[in-house]
Amino acid sequence: MLSYIYNLCPSHIFITLFVSVMGSFSSVLNLFITRFIINAIQTGNDDKLFCTVLIMILFLLIVNLVYILINNYIQKIVIPRNTQIICSHMQKELFNKSSIIKMKYYDNPDFFNTFSMALQQSDERAQDVLNTINTFISGLFSIGALFGLVVLLEPFLVILVIINVFVSFYINTVITKLQHNFFKDRIQPQREMEYSGYIFYRMENAKEFRLHKNFNNVLIDKLCNASDKIIEVIKSYGKKLVLYSWMQAMVSNVITSVTLVYLVFKVIKRKLLIGDFVTLSSSAQQLSVHISELINFFPQMYEHSLYIGNFRAFIEYKSPSNYNHGMRISDINSVEFKNICFSYPFSEAEILKDISFKIKKGEKIAIVGENGAGKSTLVKLLTGLYEAKSGDIIVNRNNINTYELNSYRQCIGVAFQDYKMFAVSIAENILMRRLNKTEEDEKLVIEGLKFVGLYEKVMKLPEGIYTKMTKEFNNEGAVFSGGEIQKIALARVYVNNCSLIILDEPSSSLDPLSEYEMFNKMMQLSQNKCLVFISHHLKNIRNVDHIYVFSKGSIIEDGTHNVLMEKRGLYFNMYNKQVLETGSFSN
Repeated sequence: MLSYIYNLCPSHIFITLFVSVMGSFSSVLNLFITRFIINAIQTGNDDKLFCTVLIMILFLLIVNLVYILINNYIQKIVIPRNTQIICSHMQKELFNKSSIIKMKYYDNPDFFNTFSMALQQSDERAQDVLNTINTFISGLFSIGALFGLVVLLEPFLVILVIINVFVSFYINTVITKLQHNFFKDRIQPQREMEYSGYIFYRMENAKEFRLHKNFNNVLIDKLCNASDKIIEVIKSYGKKLVLYSWMQAMVSNVITSVTLVYLVFKVIKRKLLIGDFVTLSSSAQQLSVHISELINFFPQMYEHSLYIGNFRAFIEYKSPSNYNHGMRISDINSVEFKNICFSYPFSEAEILKDISFKIKKGEKIAIVGENGAGKSTLVKLLTGLYEAKSGDIIVNRNNINTYELNSYRQCIGVAFQDYKMFAVSIAENILMRRLNKTEEDEKLVIEGLKFVGLYEKVMKLPEGIYTKMTKEFNNEGAVFSGGEIQKIALARVYVNNCSLIILDEPSSSLDPLSEYEMFNKMMQLSQNKCLVFISHHLKNIRNVDHIYVFSKGSIIEDGTHNVLMEKRGLYFNMYNKQVLETGSFSN
């Protein structure tokens, strides 16, 4: 973590170390000067005493004011700024990692716990590590000065200090482990509470809560149950933490009291000056604190390592082996599935069973079937989001895994049925990358909007294509209907000009006229490209080159529309049911 901080913000380590050492120096200096002043008042009687004391007080005042000014500037400006830089970089690294690791990790609840703990700690743990190390180093300086003073004036106090330190160290080690286990047991219900808050917070969920008034009780119950779990965790660990904390405080206070009694006795017996009494009592307490901090450095670093372990564990999640390796590809001419079988991680259910089909450039195929037949799963395999359990996916006569994954995905334009929009500009939602605000980018976005029929509406908005989507962060943000949002998702496919186009239920939110126009446009767009339709709307796919009918993870029928109608199988029944609903029938 020190290396991590140094690479991001080299000066941060030295600045915080300087503040710590300067604080220790100021504290020790105050003790020495206070002792000198009090003893001088008690024993001095010459005319220059007042001037000497005044000079020492003024010197102490100047040192303290300078230290306070420097410390405040560093603590309130420099450290928060540097901490934010480190925090944002750590979170950026976590987010970048989350976008490239294997999708299978998302099927494991432990993944989300690790991710959540890594995110929650990224904003403070790096600074905590640095503070612990700086405390250790500055503590060495303070201990050296204070130990020399105590040994010189009253060696017996060292024994009391050591007893206090070792008892505190043992108890603090136990408390550290309890606190970590407390946080670990709390993370799951905490995530459940945050999930409920997130659902209520999202604007797209607002209508559901108003139309289904009682559903909010389901999530409120979920929140309350999670809260009850957290309360139980607090009770379970709280009792132990209270007990050990009280024992630690009791030992410390008892030894402090013994120290004071011993020093008072020495003063009464005229064996100790008042200035020495004040200095020794304060030094003994400070020495205990600094030695405890010094010894607790190790359990604190252990605690840090537990939390940093989550960050490292997440960063070390594996990305696909071909993410940055393999042959680059710029054009897809053919795709072939050979005996593909697939099951989702942590599940024994086989989603795809012995799937085989082929598509060449210029061909248009359709994948149809009932819900849960495995159609969308096939898309996930085709886009490299998951790896097949067995079988091969051959692209341009090579296995898909031999290609560099980024270049392969750049050849694919895909519109998922669960498309997402984000609170950034319309242009960025279409390009799905940083907008350069060049004439070329603007022209590309405008062409995409014209293709899907949203150009006129978008250009009437206050900032045109630069208008933010949703009103989440901007009152001037654009709000689109479900069909319009789906058109924006289709505009993404258009602007990418990819050689393989995959449309997963591309018209589920469109009205019949828009749906008809969109299918015709997509058929035109896919000339000399590979096009894969996944759709329940069978009347729109009659003109594709080949139709594959899925049922329970297998291809049970395939052929052209006419061939499948002649077979009078599942496709025939599905098609006629849809046509019958419109008032006609096909034999």
